[in-house]
Amino acid sequence: MTDAELVSDLFESQGRELLDAQTNDKVENVAQPDSQGPQPNEQVALNEALTYEQAALYLERIGMADEAILLRENLVTTPHAWPLSPSLELLNKLVMAHLVSVPFESIDLVGSKHPINLGTQQLFNKIVSRRRGGYCFELNKSFNSLLKALGFTTRSFLGRAMLGYTGIKPRLHRVNVVDFSGEDCQGTYLVEVGYGGPVPAMAVLLCSGSFTDPFGVRFRLTYGQSDPQIGITDQTWLLTRIGSDDQDDLTVLSFEEMQQFEVDFIAINYYCSTAPDAYFRKNLVVNLSRTDGYVSITNDKLKLVSTDKTIEQDISDARLRTEALKNYFGIVL
Repeated sequence: MTDAELVSDLFESQGRELLDAQTNDKVENVAQPDSQGPQPNEQVALNEALTYEQAALYLERIGMADEAILLRENLVTTPHAWPLSPSLELLNKLVMAHLVSVPFESIDLVGSKHPINLGTQQLFNKIVSRRRGGYCFELNKSFNSLLKALGFTTRSFLGRAMLGYTGIKPRLHRVNVVDFSGEDCQGTYLVEVGYGGPVPAMAVLLCSGSFTDPFGVRFRLTYGQSDPQIGITDQTWLLTRIGSDDQDDLTVLSFEEMQQFEVDFIAINYYCSTAPDAYFRKNLVVNLSRTDGYVSITNDKLKLVSTDKTIEQDISDARLRTEALKNYFGIVL
């Protein structure tokens, strides 16, 4: 099933067609679907590393062309050393660049009958070569692969995506952190690029306190406050977006520092990809951060949010939806 057919299934189930015949005619020679079933040597595929050339292409994908050039040049002069210094400055730049370049999107999940393929090469093909996005298990896995290729020390946890939820939310979100132990920088930093909502456009030191990200959004990170009503304990990190005068605080994400390996995400990805009641199987969600806000699609509603205004548009018409995916998110199906 092609990408276009996957999206079309969502709106067919709602009694309307997503893509018109003209769009379908344009979808030719599309790579194999990313939502294939279990593959041979799955653990090998999950843990496969990006090459330095793939890392350079990934950097170009997120608008970091200068760093891609430097990466290639250093490989020639110092082939046995890390081409780029894994610094906090570089990490902050990577997080911001990824958030404004690669959209969160559930297109391949809508109506899916097979789990999303989390193999390193499959994700590279989708996100870098085909310039698509993905959901948390794709985006944070792919970003983790890039970080490791650039010499960062990473760990991954399971977390709860808390936004808009009042009860206990199951652990259905992948969380990445980076550990620094050098003279210039020490500590563990949260790096979130796969949430599809309000997250810091920077690496965040795991230390309780409030901070403002480069886009001017205020957040608070707390640790050790137990609240069984929403499923957090005295060993839980809790990220909250601090509201403005006319906005309430939003609880965004919670997690505990229990390391997970790539194989640990298979079952949860399977549920999110195939369970009949899984949210992203039933809802088209696309979101991309901007320096002054964000742009999103939720089913047939397009929303553009900036610091001074919000614009909403109905895109239930197939042509409008196709144009919105292309013009605002760079997604061509």
